[in-house]
Amino acid sequence: MDIVSAVKEYSKLLNVEYHLILGRKNKAKNIRIIFDDTSWFHVVGLHYLKDIGINHDKIALKPFFDGIILGNINEEYFRKSKYYDSILDRVDLLSRLDTIIEGIDNTNICIYGFDKKNAAFFTKIDGDYLISDLRKADNPVNLFLVFERKDDGTLVPVSAFHPEINAKTGKPLDYTDRQMRYTLLKNTRREISEDKYTEVFRHLNYKE
Repeated sequence: MDIVSAVKEYSKLLNVEYHLILGRKNKAKNIRIIFDDTSWFHVVGLHYLKDIGINHDKIALKPFFDGIILGNINEEYFRKSKYYDSILDRVDLLSRLDTIIEGIDNTNICIYGFDKKNAAFFTKIDGDYLISDLRKADNPVNLFLVFERKDDGTLVPVSAFHPEINAKTGKPLDYTDRQMRYTLLKNTRREISEDKYTEVFRHLNYKE
């Protein structure tokens, strides 16, 4: 999928939020995931296209987002970058954030608290929660989707990627190592404009 198509898919999530109830050590906590018209920029990795004048510190992200949606910014603009192919895996992930979040089942796709200070290796990634996809594919790697808490307590996605390979071990870096694992008890999708709630997951042992 190309960048413009992925951003348009992502734009559908501006009307969606997820309400998750997480459990750990007999305690439950509620988190709310939203999608806005600025956080997508880092998720898709556009900051890596540094040779075509994209700089998230200098451009206004909302007008930039609107320009893509309205067709004022096309795919050829992005293809000018020699780094274009390097972010296509992130482009794919941006287009299906909802299926990743709705796929959390505590077995194949799991959710963790995240603190880079606890990581087993150096990382610049800032975030508060992490979704790890452990399903095996042709190339068995984990997928990591990182969320950051906003001032109002809601979470927005800030990064989604397949981890790099550790040069010493030949295995993908594990961002879940030393992080706090939660059990998803309930996951509800809300369509904001209609105020419609749909339960997408409930743990067998969870009761209201």
